[in-house]
Amino acid sequence: MQRKLRSALSVIGVIFGVMAVLTMVSIGEGAKRETLRKIERLGIRNIYIRPLQLTGEEQRLAEENLSPGLNENDANLIEKIARSVEAVTIYHEIVADFHDGEQDFSPKIASCSANYPSIYKIKLARGRFFTPLDNKDYHNVCVLGSNAAEKLAIKGQLGNKISMGDMQVTVIGVLESQHEVKNDDESILSLRNHDDMILLPRSIEKYFFSFEKKKEVNPRVNISELIVKVKEDIEMTYAVKEVKSLLAKLHNNVPDYQVVVPQQLLNQARQTRRIFNIVLGSIAAISLVVGGIGIMNVMLATVTERTKEIGIRRAVGARRIDIIIHFLIESSLLTVTGGVAGIVFGIIATGSISYFARWPTAITGYTIVIPFLLSCFIGIFFGLYPAHKAASMSPINALRQD
Repeated sequence: MQRKLRSALSVIGVIFGVMAVLTMVSIGEGAKRETLRKIERLGIRNIYIRPLQLTGEEQRLAEENLSPGLNENDANLIEKIARSVEAVTIYHEIVADFHDGEQDFSPKIASCSANYPSIYKIKLARGRFFTPLDNKDYHNVCVLGSNAAEKLAIKGQLGNKISMGDMQVTVIGVLESQHEVKNDDESILSLRNHDDMILLPRSIEKYFFSFEKKKEVNPRVNISELIVKVKEDIEMTYAVKEVKSLLAKLHNNVPDYQVVVPQQLLNQARQTRRIFNIVLGSIAAISLVVGGIGIMNVMLATVTERTKEIGIRRAVGARRIDIIIHFLIESSLLTVTGGVAGIVFGIIATGSISYFARWPTAITGYTIVIPFLLSCFIGIFFGLYPAHKAASMSPINALRQD
């Protein structure tokens, strides 16, 4: 009875160890996939340039150095001068009165270039996106996010008009839903959720929102973001260096912008994840080692209790290797049992973390195989010493044991 209790207690250590390893590896794999998904959406060949919020002193120094801030002229010159750049798109959020749709509906309104969907990788559910001709001829058109179209009801259908400020725009397209994108993500890798957005051509914003009607359009309008697409045959390192050098000249060496490179973020994320996995794996492995020590103690006690049995087996012809294999099988069975139970509890724990904590997790083949193999190794490794001790007993002395 005592031996069974000791065995059960030692197996608990293995169960928690395997459960910890599986849970940690699953969390790490889930975080890695989430990062890769975001970077893939951002575009591995893209460079993002965003304006920085300057303090009063920083703003004063920027004005003294005649830095115009991030503007449309930057986009035009980068696309024209930088040899590594294939295309540049502009995105700018707008503040405008909006009265259509449900009372609690306050869409985010923004203007963007005609090539925005291809560079930012968004798709249309129906209709079309605006073209360079819409920009050139100041067409009053818009593209709606899926939620925006739904909340606008009849007005959100293709061909209908919605009121915005002092003008009306015609709906020409509706974007595909992006339910997987969260609005509360404020990290540097945050993805823009277009579901509640209304997108306008750049010309409409500059003409109707930035200035009074009929006034001359100023080409240097501050913008929220530039997305630079690098040519496929160009090294990203060279392209980033070229774009940064050009921006430094355009802004008179004033750092009033931020350059975000998804490919560099991917490399950093991989390095961080590798360290994260090593640390968490080491912590989880301690539980396995503790469980292994418990298995070894149980097996040593078993050897002591079964000394006479060992002596009889040796006396009737059992070899030392037979005794070693016998005890290794027993210790391995304990850890394998604990390993299987640990995998079951680990899957339950991983699902609970994903559901309650809203952390991304991923259970793959290797997240199950690795902890299981570790439990087998622990059983063999910590069972070796008791097995060797049992095999090294003198048959005569063992038979004399009470």
